[in-house]
Amino acid sequence: MLDVFGGHTGIKGTRTGYFHIENILGRYWLITPEGNAFLSLGINHIDQSALQYNDNMYIWKDKYKGCRKEWIEKGVVADLKGWNFNTIGWTQEMVTKDFAHSAQWDLDDFVHANMPFCYLLPFAEIQRYKKNPYYPDVEKEEFRDWCDYIARSICLDMKDNPNLIGYFYSDVPGWVFNSYTLSWAESCGIDINCDLGKLYNLASNYYTVIHDSIRRYDKNHLLLGDRYCGKLYLPECIYHAAKDTIDIFSFEFYKQWNEIEQFMTNINQITSRPVMICDGAYGFPSKFFDPQKDTYYHGKHFGKAKGEGSDVHIGFCEAENEAVAAEMYIRNLGEAFSKPYFLGWHWCVYLENHVRKRGIKDHFDNEYFEFTNAIKDFNRKIYNIYLNV
Repeated sequence: MLDVFGGHTGIKGTRTGYFHIENILGRYWLITPEGNAFLSLGINHIDQSALQYNDNMYIWKDKYKGCRKEWIEKGVVADLKGWNFNTIGWTQEMVTKDFAHSAQWDLDDFVHANMPFCYLLPFAEIQRYKKNPYYPDVEKEEFRDWCDYIARSICLDMKDNPNLIGYFYSDVPGWVFNSYTLSWAESCGIDINCDLGKLYNLASNYYTVIHDSIRRYDKNHLLLGDRYCGKLYLPECIYHAAKDTIDIFSFEFYKQWNEIEQFMTNINQITSRPVMICDGAYGFPSKFFDPQKDTYYHGKHFGKAKGEGSDVHIGFCEAENEAVAAEMYIRNLGEAFSKPYFLGWHWCVYLENHVRKRGIKDHFDNEYFEFTNAIKDFNRKIYNIYLNV
């Protein structure tokens, strides 16, 4: 029933050789290169360094032979397919408390994985969590030259890849908010209460330059735009500025669907574009087993001696345990994917590290079976929402 990309062969679109979007009987679909309907179920933040600490590096060396290709094929891909996920999302992972991220996968990594994936193009350092963001002058030739460089250095090599769904831009851009310093609007002297025309022009130039740069080298793949932080207010003019240059509006949310449904519906209505959650989860407290020491660990800190630790939750968690997280996953994704404008949900995060302290797998590479066993059956049946079977 599924093609090699994970698309449902019972719902047909046009075969183009690349992922694209079609509206079939009032419902938006991603369409696989083979022409079949596709909904993106992905996992984000997939980083090998989480298995290279002093207390767990033996897993990297013994289980995966210290080989990245081995880890991707026999670890990551085996897990994602075993849990019935069909997409590799944004691979960079938070590796310091100040939100510094690991390196993104390169093209060879995605070749080894041989799965649908999304890629983030680093056009501008404008993330809301950047202590020292760099807000470019989007009207200057320097920005156009930089975007052209990024596009030709990456997109040219990816343009013929059928597994690539599309390109993200900045992660949670600081248009009107930054956790540490001035937002982009503030740095330009823009008052969002009365200067929305100026903000629109800034955003329009930004999105137009990026669009033109990508399309100069890759006319085949989808433009997924910025990964907006949904919990933070963003003037509607930003969405209007972006709507003619991107294909899907992407948001980061860690909320129940009934809390954000009206917002997502409004975005679809004002932009005439489908939407996705590009980063979201219902995290649960860590509990991991070290097979070498035959010991369970709980709580705040990793790498403690046997018997140490605390039963308080770690990381930032929305669910009290695995079972509750699985129930939230199934209910909320089911409600989201029932909407005709909703195309994807990418889960945060794959593997616990000392900073994020959450994941579908623990610090010693063990999956949380109570969670994964519950969600993998739902993932397998995601298309049944529309087929009524």
